Amino acid sequence: MQDLYVGDIGDYGKYGLLREFNIYNLTLAVNWYKVVPKKLGIQDDGKYTNYLLKSDLYRHYD
Repeated sequence: MQDLYVGDIGDYGKYGLLREFNIYNLTLAVNWYKVVPKKLGIQDDGKYTNYLLKSDLYRHYD
């Protein structure tokens, strides 16, 4: 996890996967850790947020 962005399509998938575990009453632990990016400056990561404009299309995935 980097302190650069949040809410792109990758995050959507991760949160949906975590929510699936909850359906089966499984105990879940998440270990988050912060890393220093190797490449500072503008990155392509985090720009994939167009799914937010199409909630009717993506809502059933989560």
